[in-house]
Parts: sequence; structure tokens; C-alpha cells
Amino acid sequence: MRKTYKAHLKSMLALLVILAGIIFISQRVSVFPLHDYLEYWSAGRINLTGGNPYSPEQMIDLQHQIGRIQSDALMMWNPPWLLALAMPFSIIAYPVSRMLWFLLELLVLFLSADMLWQIYKGNPKQRWIAWIVVLSFGPTLHTLKLGQITPVILLGSVGFLYFLQKEKSFWAGVMASFILLKPHLLYLFALAVLLWILKSRNWKLLAGGLAGIILPFILASLPNFHLLSQYLYAIWNYPPEDWQTATLGTPLRFLFGQDLFFLQFLPSILGAAWLLIYWIRNNKKWNWSTALPLIIVVSTATAAYGWAHDVAIIVFAAVQIATYFNIKKWTIKSGSLFVLFWLVSLINAFLSTTQHWFWWLSSFYSIWYIFADYWLIRQQSESVPVS
Repeated sequence: MRKTYKAHLKSMLALLVILAGIIFISQRVSVFPLHDYLEYWSAGRINLTGGNPYSPEQMIDLQHQIGRIQSDALMMWNPPWLLALAMPFSIIAYPVSRMLWFLLELLVLFLSADMLWQIYKGNPKQRWIAWIVVLSFGPTLHTLKLGQITPVILLGSVGFLYFLQKEKSFWAGVMASFILLKPHLLYLFALAVLLWILKSRNWKLLAGGLAGIILPFILASLPNFHLLSQYLYAIWNYPPEDWQTATLGTPLRFLFGQDLFFLQFLPSILGAAWLLIYWIRNNKKWNWSTALPLIIVVSTATAAYGWAHDVAIIVFAAVQIATYFNIKKWTIKSGSLFVLFWLVSLINAFLSTTQHWFWWLSSFYSIWYIFADYWLIRQQSESVPVS
């Protein structure tokens, strides 16, 4: 009993020391740039006071107080239910809040990597490989630096598969709702889930998904009853149509005209057509463990909007591939895949250039995954003798 008490006491003291260190460092050292996390923190704080988190004027006023020097506001274009996550962090002063958010994202990435390694039956003694894959991936490093929401979306994708395997459909639906924090990024995932619900009549999954959206939206609306109308007004009246993102739509608009806004969505239309064909061919023997990584990479490659750091979601597929690597037995094919993956990752991590020059990045990893899936997963599965 006394040993248990001392262990708990030591844990509490260690936690207090860590928190004190976080506060000390964050108040005195500007570790993180005033980038993407600032938009979540600003929107959450404005919403808590009953203001309009989608107002450029209100956002820039608050951001100038924090130290942003640019004349334009760093806007949050995510749907309103994200604010339920942002508001608790917005109560805290920005420097401390930013550090806590960084630690939360690290925890989420470690948890996602570990769960993926278990889901795809990687060697338990080599689970550190999953951690290395996730935490040394160029887009993941950018995500951590900017404080982007992408790790939470990754956790939602992993959690969806994890709870499905546990036959807990409601909680799988709740986790799937996380992908709608950025609906454009994994739009094919959302469409595939909808098709599967309609076919399997898994209404518990649907209920979980709705709960994962409606409850956070209600919480976010409590201090601001006009939240939904403010979001719809912003999307309708000043959408981010001038963004030059790291997606296939950007070179299309460069070639045929920046004013042709619909070209931004052409890859997504083609992606949706691909998914429908894929669904028709495979729905009778649908396997989420096999289908989901492919859907994620194709969705990321054909998204209407996205940045280089959004490609971090592809570590889902990368960890699946990593479970099939045999460290003690390299081949030309597996070695080539390994070198290509990390070479492009390093280029993304250290090459400093504008985002639109990375329009090819998600497409590259999609093609990489298709070859890796064929060479490592399918060929190994076919070589296993059937008893």
C-alpha cells in the first residue's frame, strides 16, 4: 500500500515539474512561429466571448495583440465543431497553450503509430519502427511545427479501423467524424463510409458519426448561437478561392487560368469517380484494413485543397507498409521503396519554397503506395502457401 502511494506521489510530482517546465519555457522562449495554431486559438477565444470566429476583422485584431505583424488575418476555415476542441486551449494564454498543443499532438502521433502497428499485426518487438516512420516523416514535422489539426484527423482514421475490428460500430463512427474537421482532405473516406453504411445498414456507425459532429457543434454554439450562420456567410461571401495550394488543382489553374475556380475541384470529381468504380468492384468482399490506406492516399492526392503538411495523413499507409518490411532481408524492390520514401521526405522537410511547388507531393506518395502495396503486401500474401 505504501509503495503504491509513493509511486502515485512521484508521478504527481513529476507531472507538476513537467508542467512548471512547460510554463517556464513557453513564457520565455519563442519556440514556435505564429502560424496555423494561431488561427485555432484565436477563433476559439473569439467564440468564447460571443464574437464571430469567421470575421477577418475580429481575427486580425486579436492576432495583432499576440504578435502577428502581417496585415491580413490568419483565418480558420474549418467547420464550427472544431471549436469545441479549440476553446479549452483558448482559455489558456497563447504561449502555454501552444506548448500544450504540441505535447498533445506528439501523444496523438505516438498513439496512432502504435495502434496502426497493432492493427496491421507488426512484430510487437519492432513497434519502434512505426514511431520512427511517423515522427521522421517530413509532412509530420511540418504539422508539428505549424500546430496543424492533421494529427487529430489521423487518430480519427486509425480509431475508426481499430473500433471496427473490436466490433464497436458506434465508437468507430465517432472516430470517423474526426475526418470532417477537414472535410476536403479525406472526402473519399467519408463517401466510402456512407456507401458502406447504406449497404451494411450499420446504423450504429451512422449514429456515432452524427454524435461526433452534433455534440461538439452544440458545445461550440453555447457561447455563440450565431456560429453556423457566421460560418456559412464566410464560406459563401469570401471563400479562399485565391489560395495556391499543394494540390493538383493549382497547376491546372496555372495552365488554363486562375479565374477558373472550378478547376480546383476537377481532381476531386475524378477521385469520386474512381471510388465509385472501386466500390462497385469490391463492395461484396469489402475489407476496410485493405481499402482504407488506398482510399486515404487517393483522397489526399485528389483533394481540392491541401498543403504539404496535410500529406502527414499518408503515414497511415506508410506504417501499414512498414509492417511488411523485413529488416534482416532487403531486396532491390524494398530498398528502392525505402530510399525513395525518405529521400522525398527529406526534400519536403528541408526544402524551403512556396506551397504550390509541392502540388506533386501527395501524388508521388500515392504512386509510391500503389507500388509498395503490390511488391510488399500482395506478392508476399500470394507467396504464402494455403494449408
